[in-house]
This record gives sequence, C-alpha cells and structure tokens, in this order.
Amino acid sequence: MTNPAVYQNIFQNLSDGVMALDFNGRIILFNPAAERMLGLSASNVLEREFALVFMLEMEGNDDFNQAVLDAINREGVGNNSILEFIQASGKRIVLSVTSSFLHTPGEEETKGIIVVFSDITKIKKLQEDQQELNIQLQKAYLEQEESTNDLKAALKKVRMIRISALCLILFLGLGSGMYAWKGQDLFQFVQSRTTSAAETTDQAQIMAVPVTISPLSSSISMSGKLVPLEIINIVCPYNGKVLNKHFEYGQKVGKGDILVTLDTTELKETMGTVETDYVQSRQKYEELKNWETGNEVSQVRRRLTKAKKALDKSKNSLKESQLLFDNGIVSANDVDNAKEQLANNEMTYKEAQEELRSVQYKGNADNLRLARMKYDNALAKRNRIMTKLKQSVVRAPVSGVVLKPLNEEAQKKNIEKGASFKEGEIIVAVGNLQGMSVESTVDEIDVQKVKPGQTVFISGEGFSGFRLKGLIQSVSSIADNSKGRMTATMFPVRVIIPKLNDEQRKNVRLGMSANMQVETYSNPKAILVPIDAVTTSGTTHSVMVMDPATNAPVRKDVVTGMTTMTQVEIKEGLTPEDRVVIP
Repeated sequence: MTNPAVYQNIFQNLSDGVMALDFNGRIILFNPAAERMLGLSASNVLEREFALVFMLEMEGNDDFNQAVLDAINREGVGNNSILEFIQASGKRIVLSVTSSFLHTPGEEETKGIIVVFSDITKIKKLQEDQQELNIQLQKAYLEQEESTNDLKAALKKVRMIRISALCLILFLGLGSGMYAWKGQDLFQFVQSRTTSAAETTDQAQIMAVPVTISPLSSSISMSGKLVPLEIINIVCPYNGKVLNKHFEYGQKVGKGDILVTLDTTELKETMGTVETDYVQSRQKYEELKNWETGNEVSQVRRRLTKAKKALDKSKNSLKESQLLFDNGIVSANDVDNAKEQLANNEMTYKEAQEELRSVQYKGNADNLRLARMKYDNALAKRNRIMTKLKQSVVRAPVSGVVLKPLNEEAQKKNIEKGASFKEGEIIVAVGNLQGMSVESTVDEIDVQKVKPGQTVFISGEGFSGFRLKGLIQSVSSIADNSKGRMTATMFPVRVIIPKLNDEQRKNVRLGMSANMQVETYSNPKAILVPIDAVTTSGTTHSVMVMDPATNAPVRKDVVTGMTTMTQVEIKEGLTPEDRVVIP
C-alpha cells in the first residue's frame, strides 16, 4: 500500500492547479500550483466557502465561477472548458478547466468535486499569433500578385512607347532625306537610315547606368474629427431618484469628482428587511452547524442517560426480588411489581432513544446545507444593498469631460433633482481626455495597405503649432454603406492618440478637424532602377547587369518592391555597385 505522504508530495508538486470542494461548497484542497495561477494563498482559502472567496471578494470571474458551480450542482462534471481568469492583481490569464467527482480510495461514495486547471495563456497567444501570421502571409501574397501584374502592365506600356518612338524617328528621317537629296537614290537613302537606326538601337541595348540609391516612401491621407480617447457610460446602480446634480455638460472633471447624488430612502428601508433576514439565517445556520453540542440535543442526551440508569436499576431490583422470593423472604407480588417497573423503564429508555434520533435528524447534512444556502443568499443580498448604498454618490471614473450619452433614449432624459432612473439605465457619460481618437475612413483601394499599429501623424488648423503622433487601433472588415451606393466603398478606421501632454491638452479641443498621414511604406536607402530595365517572365523578374570582369551583360533574377511612374525598387538581387543595362 502506497504511503499517503507520497500522494501528498505528488499533490504539492503538480504543475496543474488543483482545488477540491465538498458538497457544502467549502474548499478542502488547494495546491501550490493553484496558488500561483489564481494569485491566492492557500491559507486564505482553505476551509472557506467558495462563494465568499471567488464571488464576494473577487470580481470579473463569472465564467470560472459558473464552471465550478456547474460541477457542484453535478451538471458539468467531466466537462472541459477554456476561459479567462482575472487575478487579484488584475493580470488576465487563460485557463483550461476540468472537473470530476472526488472519491475516497476504496469507497464508491462521492465526497465532493475536484477541479483541475492549467495555465494556457502562452499557448493561446501562440495560436492567435499563428492565425495573425497566416492572415499577413495571405495579404502579402495578394500584394505580391498585384505588384507583379502592375509591373507587367508598366513594362508592356514602356515597350509600346519605345517601338512607336522608333517608328516615328525612321519616318521623319525618311521624309527629311527625300527633301534634302531629291536626286539621291531612294533605296540607298532608306538603307543608310535603316542601318544608322539599327546601330543606334544596338548601342542603346548595351547602354548601362548605375543603380540609384534614394529614399522611397508611400503614404495615405485621411481626415476626421477629434473625439475623446474613450467614452465611458455611467449607469444608475439602483432604482432611485436624483438628489443633487454636481456638473454641467462640457465641464472638465477629475477622476473621483462627484457627478450625481442619489436618494437612498427606499434603499435604506429595504436594507432593514434584508438585515433581519441575514441575522436570522445566520443564527439558524450557526445553530445547525453546532447542533450536536447544542442545548436541545444535550437535554435529550441527559434524559436518555437518566432512563438508562433507571433501566439498569430496575434490572438489578428484579434479580434481587427473584432471589428473595426463591428463598421465601418476599412474596410473588413483590416480584411482579419489580417486573412491571422494569417494563416501564425499558419503554422509557426506548422513547428517549427515539427522541434523540429525531432531534439529531434536525441537524442532518441536508438541513445544514439548506440553512447554509439561505444564509449565503441573505448575505449576498445584504452585500448588494450595502454596495448600492456606497454607490449612491456617483463619481467620475476617469479625468475628462462630461458628455451626454450617445444612446438616443438616454439623451432624451434630463438629469435634474427628482428625476427617476432605473437600475442599469445610463445617467451620464465621461469622455476620457488623457488622449484623443479620430474616426475616419479609407477606400477599398487603400484598405489593404492600412493595418493596426501603423504610425499616424496628425495636424489641424486648430493646433497648427505642433503635430500629434498616433497609431491605427482598428480597421473595419465591413464596408460602411450608410452614405448609399453612389459614393466609393469606404471602410471605417479608428486612430488613437494614447496620451497628450499638458501643452497639447490645452490647445487640442474636442471636435477640431484632424488631417492624418499614414506612412504605409518607407525605405530610406532603396535600390532603384529604370522601369524598362526590368523584364518579367511568369512570376520571375530579372535585369541585365554589366559583369565587371568581362564587361558583358549578364542576367540576374531580382525581387521587386514598390513601383513608381519611372522606377522600380529592387529588394533582392542587386547591390549599390551594380550597373544595369537599359534595352
């Protein structure tokens, strides 16, 4: 048989987090890996109720709590789920959670629930990065395909222009020759001009020029209006009326400044009833929890002990009476009386036993669990009311400016003294002015060039003294057709300026026009060659380069980049010292 210390050592050194609960919701196991993943100390959670630790003392982990509660209710046992968990420090991790029944070795009875979880944050991040790389690879392939087609079309156009120009030179040469030398043989003149043109063409075909090293960039222009970095809606914490209003729309406020004070009269009345239920349910639970040592059970136990003593005494009396009767000392009537007394005491003892069983049943596990549930519900209601009382003073969650909510229904409602609001209804909004954002659009031609994270330079007539630096936060994958089909297809783009300094915050105001430049490509030392120096065959691009050793042209395959009206960027295949042949 394996030593229990071995199991304990394995449990303590598992890389997976392990937490076990009994069917009363009490945490009975919590290993070091669970401490690391959940950011909690075993000394602070063991022997405590799961609801108290994870629902009342921590917030934002509804998915994790539901997975454990489903297991306790025997609905989700054996299921595996992947969910996000927020540690007490605010750090977010991704967990893989599995639950199963907890058995004692050698016994079939279920003792509780065991929950095993693994930290798969890095694995999840790698999967997301892999998906993002696949998307970028597909986009790069499409861009390369588009660049190849554009280059083919440009080269074809250049060749057509060159052929047309050559034909025009020959035609003009023939005409001028006929005019200058009327008596010359036409055939000889044409032959000489053709030979001269051919020589010129041969010289052009071996004319070599050095590559150009020059900065190359491309940018896209957008425009929009400056709006807050984010707009935070503040909702009413409970059904109530406005007691006082402490702001005006457009007013700047600091984090924690009072915006609205709500009436608490009805809430305090409800608190009285809730507090009574809480006290009564707590007393009942404590009574049942200590039922075996309580007054009622103790009294019945004393009666049972007394009945047992009386029964034993009557048994001894019967033996003595029978012995005396046998020796002729007492009469048969005395023996009968002793027997009757014994029968009465036996009945009294059985009644005391039944009474004890009945009283003990009141404190059984089911009744205790029911009392615990009532106590937990009362405690939760009490805590909710207390939280709402604290929230009766509505404060600004961030520094910013007070705004009307974007919700149309909320805009119709005025915040004045006596105005009624329902729980969850939007009261007011605060625009975060730690930074700014700009909502803009980009057309379908340029949308593939714009990506989240790209740097954006922002200027405007209202703050012409300086330029703001932002970045693209998001590019919508769905076109905005709100303006109808007559306009170009546009895709919404959101640009953010994460933080403004004090000087910028003084000069920049909401609603100002913003002109934006997004640099979609930049190469400060691009290798450029004339566009007609590049030839294309299928998906392969090449140029003719003069070999320094033989001074003869040789072909080199190259990787092309950005194309301008007259030049092509060469990303791979050439060096700054190379000289390319112009056909």
